[in-house]
Amino acid sequence: MTTISLKNIVKKYGDLEVVHSINLEIKDAEFIVLVGPSGCGKSTTLRMIAGLEEITAGEVMIGTRVVNNILAKDRNIAMVFQNYALYPHMNVFNNMSFSLKLQKVPKPEIKERVNNAARILNIEELLNRRPSELSGGQRQRVAMGRAIVRNPDIFLFDEPLSNLDAKLRTQMRVEIKQLHQRVKNTIVYVTHDQVEAMTLGDRIVVLKDGRIEQVGDPIELFQNPVNTFVAGFIGNPPMNLIDGTITKNGENLKISFPDGFKLPIPDKPDAKINEGQPIVMGLRAQDIFLEEGSNDIPEDWKFDAEIIVTEPLGSETYMHLDVGGLKITGKCEGRRVVHPNEKIKLTFNLNHLHIFDAASTKSVY
Repeated sequence: MTTISLKNIVKKYGDLEVVHSINLEIKDAEFIVLVGPSGCGKSTTLRMIAGLEEITAGEVMIGTRVVNNILAKDRNIAMVFQNYALYPHMNVFNNMSFSLKLQKVPKPEIKERVNNAARILNIEELLNRRPSELSGGQRQRVAMGRAIVRNPDIFLFDEPLSNLDAKLRTQMRVEIKQLHQRVKNTIVYVTHDQVEAMTLGDRIVVLKDGRIEQVGDPIELFQNPVNTFVAGFIGNPPMNLIDGTITKNGENLKISFPDGFKLPIPDKPDAKINEGQPIVMGLRAQDIFLEEGSNDIPEDWKFDAEIIVTEPLGSETYMHLDVGGLKITGKCEGRRVVHPNEKIKLTFNLNHLHIFDAASTKSVY
């Protein structure tokens, strides 16, 4: 059983603190993704787990062992890097078997392990080639194979797909997920790409400025972001986030926007909003769509709009819209042809409305 426990982990470079007291429990055989913008501390955290960065304060446990003072080579982990880190003068077989030779593993066992890893990754025919004769995707498979042959307790991936083109990234995401289903090891995966995070992770850790903003499964983060940063970072396109103020119309609360547009707020018992409160309204493009005359949508959830720009993607089209002075993004079915400057009727699905306090940026509705 290989769990990872980070307890109050701090990393400083001189007086500069780049990781601030991170606490995280990673379960056995879990695929967990650390995601966030450049400089958020995700790769530094991964390297502290690996033993490639010294920990300034706190404790890293792998299983039942505190590993702060244990060398990287003795932690039984395998790391896959962004730049593959293959030896150019060695063929694929020797690249994959190099660490086993250093450990003086018997030759028959080395051959068996390399062949098994090559079979898992579908690179059996590449074993006699050198890295210069491989494509980017093939090199990444070799790097993964080099990690697999070691039979590690933990796989660590540091932005392994960043150097690949879009089509190959999609293919490799599937292969990495299949690898996890086969080997069932604990995987910690670092990326700045929220699509990778959403498609790969059992759970996602969203980091910003060296702090954890939220931890949860992909759907939880998408549907229930705890603050405006997570709301704007997770999901493609990002959630519409617009400044407004809570106002009252009789007994009903509304969101009022600077240009005079008002949005009704459905009743919600646990809402923490008050009249006059500055807020940020959040609504995803998937919840802003063409009004098709449905009778089960309240009339005050329907609005006139003008299309500014369209982004046809085939299966769907994103519409950049002007709704009463608000600039927002909505979505329609890809076969429905829409044009810039077209006047349309929109429906807002306010059952999925989010409201964040403007001062704290935290979710209050």
